[in-house]
Amino acid sequence: MKVFRCEKCKSIDVFIDKANNHTGLYCGDCGKWIKWLAKDEIRLVERQINSKIDNKINSYYNNQEEIK
Repeated sequence: MKVFRCEKCKSIDVFIDKANNHTGLYCGDCGKWIKWLAKDEIRLVERQINSKIDNKINSYYNNQEEIK
């Protein structure tokens, strides 16, 4: 899977912002614009974002089980 990364701060925390007919990819840590996304890239970025959320949720529940 392709990983989208900020060249400025090397973060993989990204978000999508739609402006008019363009969809931009931005860094979630420093806010820098990374690139304009093509339609097929939008799906890849959404998958990366959702994967990170799923990993955080799984980590949370795994940590809760260890505490019990």
